[in-house]
Amino acid sequence: EQAGMAAAWQGDAAAAAGTETATLASIATDEGGRVGDGVSALSDYGSALETAVAEVTAIRRQADQAEVDARSEAATSGQGLSYDDRQAIYGSIRSQALAPLRMHYRAVIETLDRAASTAADRLTAAVPEYRSGMTPGQLSLAARDAVALRLPSVLRQDGQQRARDLAAQLQPLLEHG
Repeated sequence: EQAGMAAAWQGDAAAAAGTETATLASIATDEGGRVGDGVSALSDYGSALETAVAEVTAIRRQADQAEVDARSEAATSGQGLSYDDRQAIYGSIRSQALAPLRMHYRAVIETLDRAASTAADRLTAAVPEYRSGMTPGQLSLAARDAVALRLPSVLRQDGQQRARDLAAQLQPLLEHG
């Protein structure tokens, strides 16, 4: 409606604008749904990120405890052995204790990567006009153009009317030569 008032659509263009107002309502509803989809995608990713941070924090605590336990066990079982032998025992015990924690860490990161990919796909679907690297201004223009493309008869009728008006203005000038 604003575009129609700004362009002072009249005649056939005004009739087409009236007909396509329903299309504009549909676009507005669709865009509102897209915003909701984007919010949902970001919320889901935020939850996945919070879960990953909590799990990584727990893994770090377990790794710190594994380090302490490995030192203690190496000191106890390596009494009377050389420093190098105690270090080898410590390294072996530590490695065994950290192996499942490393696997758990990798699983957490892979889960977070999948959540990020899913969120990115959902966001891209919510804003199909977006291309990587676009500025907010460029995105705004692309979204505006996408909406305008959904109103072809208004634009066509408006262009035809403007052409007739221009021809009418030029006709007297052409006749006087």
